[in-house]
Amino acid sequence: MAYKKEALNKAILDYLHSIRKSCYSRPLAENEARNDELRPGYLIVTGFDPANPLHTRNISNGSKHSLVGHQLNGDLRYLLESKLTYKDGAILISEDGQLHRIGARLLNLKSPNAIARELGLQILDNESETFGFTSEVNTRHINALYASHLMPGTIVITMSGKTGDIRMYEKGRIIDSTVEGEPKKSLEAIVRNPY
Repeated sequence: MAYKKEALNKAILDYLHSIRKSCYSRPLAENEARNDELRPGYLIVTGFDPANPLHTRNISNGSKHSLVGHQLNGDLRYLLESKLTYKDGAILISEDGQLHRIGARLLNLKSPNAIARELGLQILDNESETFGFTSEVNTRHINALYASHLMPGTIVITMSGKTGDIRMYEKGRIIDSTVEGEPKKSLEAIVRNPY
């Protein structure tokens, strides 16, 4: 049985919340700080349509994985625990839960100021604030926001590899976040009870 769109996003958020609890509830010891495997980060695109040129024209092929081309069903946890999905590149999943790519790169991206102008945002001195983030973020989060604009009908989910913050983006906007001061929807419960 394939995932339905809302169930897929909920399953992803539930898993990321469990990772957040186990990996980010305590500060790293100095010798752990350099080990990226202890604190994964993700950029996940759900609702990806490989037949839609708006979804495929700015995406690289990504990496090989035994689950690519298959329905995820119960394999979501296995996929997200795979070290291939940590940190680099995007995980692309169709609306019905079929895995299309991992490690995919967003291509032909514009500068943050050009993205802000295209989205109709006022350019502020702080680049992160321009996009609605309340704290400094790296390019994964700005690229995720922009990808949600470039790929209509998708939801993009990120988890910061540094802080464990989880965000959802749609239509070039943050729609849900565990970060105080950013939009809350389904992630509100995680913010109230973070660990």
